[in-house]
Amino acid sequence: MVSFNLNDFNIEKIRLESKLFNLTTVESYRIYGLKQSEGCLVEIGYDRYNYTNTLWENIDKTTKFLIKNNINCYIYTIDGEKYIKIGLRRDLRKHVILTSAILKTLVYGIEGRINFNDEFIIPSLPKFK
Repeated sequence: MVSFNLNDFNIEKIRLESKLFNLTTVESYRIYGLKQSEGCLVEIGYDRYNYTNTLWENIDKTTKFLIKNNINCYIYTIDGEKYIKIGLRRDLRKHVILTSAILKTLVYGIEGRINFNDEFIIPSLPKFK
């Protein structure tokens, strides 16, 4: 299950564009917006006690792919959280289609549905601070 905080800027458009709202997933996800313009573009939070090493490996592979493509990520742990939380920075959310694609990559990568090619670089990404 993928749920969205619809009160945040452009999250409703991203939800519709990504089509993740009706995806059946192994883990539960909560997508929300980050207000600050500094810091990472994407934050991923999860409860380290509720998940397996396979999940951690999938998160690691996914974030390495994004970082290689200049999409900086921050991973943190939240004790007692039942969702994997994914925060998206506001300036990233201005680009609805790009954000939807990144979000799909995150969810499918964490679910283990993507085999990442270490050589692949995403062309023509806008530069973020």
